[in-house]
Amino acid sequence: AFPITTFLIGLGVLVSVGTSIAVSRNMAAGKEDMANTYIRKGLLMFFIMALLTTLAGFFTPEVMTLLGKGSDNYVVALAQSFVSILLFGSFIYMAPIFLSDLLKNLGKPKEAMLAMIAGTLTTIVLDYIFIFLLELEMAGAALATIMGQLMAAFILLLLMRRQPIARVQPNRIRE
Repeated sequence: AFPITTFLIGLGVLVSVGTSIAVSRNMAAGKEDMANTYIRKGLLMFFIMALLTTLAGFFTPEVMTLLGKGSDNYVVALAQSFVSILLFGSFIYMAPIFLSDLLKNLGKPKEAMLAMIAGTLTTIVLDYIFIFLLELEMAGAALATIMGQLMAAFILLLLMRRQPIARVQPNRIRE
C-alpha cells in the first residue's frame, strides 16, 4: 500500500508545487489575472490526475498482485482493501495537498497548517473507531484516511473562498 500512497502524494505535490510557484510569482509581479489563470490550469490538471487515479482503482487487484509477489496472501488482501478505497477516494486524498500549498502561497500558511492538523486529528479518531471498535481492519484505516482528508479539504475550501484571487468560475476553467 505504501508505494501507492507515496505515488498519490507525489502526484498531488507535482501539481500543487508547480501551480503554487506560478501563482506566487505572478501575485508578486502584480499580475492577478495571470495568477488566477494558473489556479484554473492547476485545478484542471488536478482534476485530470484525480480522475486517472480514481480509474486506476478498477485495476487494484492486478496492481497489488504485482506489488505483493512473494508475500503472504492475507497481507496482500489487506493491502488491496486499503489501496482500492484509497484509489477510489484519490480525488479527496489529493485535494488537501493541492489546496494547502495554494493557500500557503496566497499568504495563509497558518490557516493551511491548521486545516491539515484538523484532518490529521480526524483521521486519528476515526482510525480508532473504524479499526478497533468496528473491526474494519485496513478498510477502516483507508476510510478514516479519506474522511480525514475530506475534513481538511472542506476546511481548506472554506478558507479559499475568502481569497479573492482564488475565486474560480467553472465556465473559465479551460482558459
